[in-house]
Order: sequence, then structure tokens, then C-alpha cells
Amino acid sequence: MVERSIPHGLLNAENAESESEIVARGGELEAVTISTGMAGRGTDFVVDHEVDSMVIKRTVTLARRMLERGRSATFVCPSHEESEALLHALNEVEGIEAQVRNSTSMNEVVVSPLRSGPTTEQRLSFGLGLVVIITSLPSSARVERQTQGRTGRQGAFGASKVAVYINDPALAFSRRQGDIAKLSRTARGTVVGPEVGQILRQVQADAETQSEAVTRALSQYEALVESESRAHYATRVEMMGSHQLPASPTRMISDWVMRRTN
Repeated sequence: MVERSIPHGLLNAENAESESEIVARGGELEAVTISTGMAGRGTDFVVDHEVDSMVIKRTVTLARRMLERGRSATFVCPSHEESEALLHALNEVEGIEAQVRNSTSMNEVVVSPLRSGPTTEQRLSFGLGLVVIITSLPSSARVERQTQGRTGRQGAFGASKVAVYINDPALAFSRRQGDIAKLSRTARGTVVGPEVGQILRQVQADAETQSEAVTRALSQYEALVESESRAHYATRVEMMGSHQLPASPTRMISDWVMRRTN
């Protein structure tokens, strides 16, 4: 972010005063907020009600400029509702023809000029509301779902993505790291596709199973230590109350007690 001069706010549980301001402004247009693992939990960003309309207007302007340069555009939308909102706005512009093309995973809004002629197509991402990008794979799928659940509250638009490094701690200690390394990569060196999601879900399932096993082992160990401690204490009580103790240890204990009390 710093190298690319992208303005952003940082939530790291170090400055409560500045963080309250960051959270308050987190729902503004183009706001970028980074939250560490220990911060941001239980925090909801309220997206300004004008943000979605402003994004749609900017997208329509972009589509018009692309068509003027002889380019058609395909906007990839995360939901049918978002594609319909963009489609409605585009079809109100004179000289633009837009239609929704449904794919297996998401909706695509294809924009092309009304007049015929050669054009080049460009694919762009489109989305409304709050977008959460998870850059460190949670060891629990439940924690990931909680994070993703912050994208769209009370029916608002929102989306989430998982973008983790191959040496992410959750992957580095997993036997499935090699499975991801074997997948084909894009031109940017990234690995995408449903296979990645399946492997990440399995990594989390393995981590949860291992965590449960460790928890059970610790519980059994604590129970064993408590049982041994109780047995040891009971033996001490029995020995201290027994008249069969040798005389010398008894005198030693009595002398020590007398010295401490006098």
C-alpha cells in the first residue's frame, strides 16, 4: 500500500482514538482499511448509502469511454442483483447495448456499441458495497465465515475474497501445500479456480481436526495431573496422621513448628 501510494487506514488495536475514526470512514467511497488478526473483530463498517450509486455512475462513464475507443467491455459481477443494477443503468445510456450473460459461477454484463464494427473485448470486475479480502487463511472455517459475514449486513451488497500466499502459516504446516503448488498458474503467477477453494477448505478441516485432537490430549493430561495430585495429597494426609512414622521425623517436624511459632 505504501509503495503504491494507496491511502489506507490500519486497525491494529494500538490507538483507540484513531481507530474509531478509521472505522467511521471505512464505509466511504474508495476507503481501504487493513485489519490485523487481533483487531477488527466485531466491527461493522457502515457503507454510505450513496456509494453504490456513485460506483454505478463511474462504471457507466468507463463503459462509454471504452466504447468510444472501439472496445467492448464485460463486467464480471459477484451476484445477479448487482448485474441487474448495472444492466439497468447501462441500458439508459443512448448508444449502448448491454445484456447479462450468466455463467456457472457469476453473472457477466456484456456492453457493446449499437453500431456494428470491429471491437476488442476487455474483462473488468464490478461490485457494490463492502469487499473483504482475507490475506491470511484462518485455521477455522467458522472464523472465515464470520469475516465474510461482515461484507453485507441487513441486505446490503458485499463480497469477499481469499488471497493467501503459498507460504501462509496455515499452508506451510499442511501436507496439502504441495497440492496447490501442482496447480496451473496464471500469467501473474497466481493460482485460482474451484480446486484452490477445495484444497483450502480441506486445510482448514485438517487444522480443526488437529486442534480438536490437541484439545482432547490436553484435557486428558490435565485430568491425569489432577488425579495424581489428589492421590499424592491423600497419601500425605494419611502419612501425617499415622502413628507409625519414625520418631526422628516426627521430632524434626515438631521442632520446626515450634521454631516457626515462637
